[in-house]
Amino acid sequence: MKSPENNGSDTQDTRRNIHEKGHIHENETNPIDLDFFKILWKHKWFIFFASVLPALVVGLVLFLGPKNYKITYTYNMTFGEKAFKVLEDTFYSAENLGELVEKLRENGLDRYAQRLAGTEIAGDLKQFVSFEVSPPYFEEFSKVKNLEELQKLQAAKGSLLIMRVGAKSGENIQKIASVYRKNFEQIIPLYSVKEELNTDIENLKEEMAIIEETRYTLDLQLEGEKSTLEKLKNAGSVSSDKPPSDIILQLNIEPLEAEDLDKLLRFQRAGSKSAYLFPKAKNLDELQRFQNIGDNSAYLPLSYQVQAEETRIINLEEQIKANKKMYSYYVDLLSLNEKLLGYVKKAMPSYCTLEQFHLFLSNTLEEYKNQQEISDYLKAYIKRTENKIATAIPLVEGPRVYPVAKGTVRKTATVFMIALIISIFVAFLQEGRRRS
Repeated sequence: MKSPENNGSDTQDTRRNIHEKGHIHENETNPIDLDFFKILWKHKWFIFFASVLPALVVGLVLFLGPKNYKITYTYNMTFGEKAFKVLEDTFYSAENLGELVEKLRENGLDRYAQRLAGTEIAGDLKQFVSFEVSPPYFEEFSKVKNLEELQKLQAAKGSLLIMRVGAKSGENIQKIASVYRKNFEQIIPLYSVKEELNTDIENLKEEMAIIEETRYTLDLQLEGEKSTLEKLKNAGSVSSDKPPSDIILQLNIEPLEAEDLDKLLRFQRAGSKSAYLFPKAKNLDELQRFQNIGDNSAYLPLSYQVQAEETRIINLEEQIKANKKMYSYYVDLLSLNEKLLGYVKKAMPSYCTLEQFHLFLSNTLEEYKNQQEISDYLKAYIKRTENKIATAIPLVEGPRVYPVAKGTVRKTATVFMIALIISIFVAFLQEGRRRS
C-alpha cells in the first residue's frame, strides 16, 4: 500500500508528465517557431533569385520585344457630346468594321485584319483606333456643382477631333493608318448624310401633312368670310369713301407686352411692313386702345366692317395660294431627297466615298436647271457637302509615327513585387514542412 508521501510524489510526477506531453502536443501542431529573420536569412538566395529572375526576364522581353507604334491625325471639327457618341457608335458598328477588315485584307494586312475581326469589346477596339475631342469635356461631369454648370458643360463642344491609330509594326502602320483615315474621311460622313436625308424626308412629309390637314379648314373659313362680306354689303349702303389714311385695321391680333412697343415704333420709323399691322401708335396707351377693339368689329362703322372682312378674305386667299405653292415645292423636294437617299443606300455597300457623292450631286444639278427653287436648294446642299469634305482633312497631312511607351519599369517592378511575395511564402512553407 502506497504511503501518502508516495501518493503526492506520484501526483506531481503525473502532472509533470501531462505538462511535458502538452508541450509535445503544442510542438506537433505548431512545428514552426516563427523566427522570421532567421528564416528569411536562411532562404535569402532562394528569395533573391526567385524575385529577381522573373522581373529580369519580363524587363528584357519588354525592352527587346517589338514596339507598339501610333500615329495621330488632328481634324478641325466641332463635336458636342451627342455627336461624338454617334461618331463612335457609327465607326465601331459591325457594318463599318466589316468594311475595314475587308480593306485591310486587300492591302495585304491579313494578320492585323484577323485581330481586328476577332475583337468584339468596344474598349478593346480602341487599341486599334481611338477618337477624342480637344479640349476634353466628358471627364468634367464629376466636378459639376449645380444645374447651371451642368447645362453649360453639356452645351460645350470640342473644337478639335483627334484620331489615333495603333499598330505593332512600324513598317505597316502607314498602310494601316491610310485605311482608317480613308474610312473616317470618306465613308463615315455618308452615314451622317444618310441619317440627315432620312430626317429631312420625315420633316417634309410632316409639313405636307399639315398643309393637307388645314386645306379644308381654310377653304371653309374663306367661304364663310365671303358670305359674311356679302351680307355686310347687303345690310346697308356702304360709303365709297375710304377710311382715313392714318388708320389701318388689323383685328384678332395678339396683345403686346410693354417692352415690345419700342420695337414696334422702331419698325414704324424704319418703314417696316410690320408697322402697318397697327395704327401709327405713338405710345403704349394708344396701342392698347387699338388692341382693345379685339373681335368687336361689329361695333365699328359699316365701312370699317367691310374693310375688315375684305382684309380677312385677302389674307386667307394669300395663305391658301402660298400653301398650294409650298405643297408643290415640298413634293419636288421630297422627290429629290428620296433620289439622293436611294443613291446613298445603293452606293454604300460598294464603298462609295463622299467625293463620289459630291460628283453625283453635281450631275443631278443639271437635271433641275429649269426648276429654280429645287436648283437653289441643290446648290446649297452641294456647298454643305463641300464643307464636309473640307473639314475631313487633317491639319497636318503627314504626322509623325512615334513608339508607344510600354511602361517597362513599372511592369518590371510589379512583377518583382509579386515574385518577392510568392518566394517568401514558399520559403516559409518549405521551412514549415521541414520542421514538421
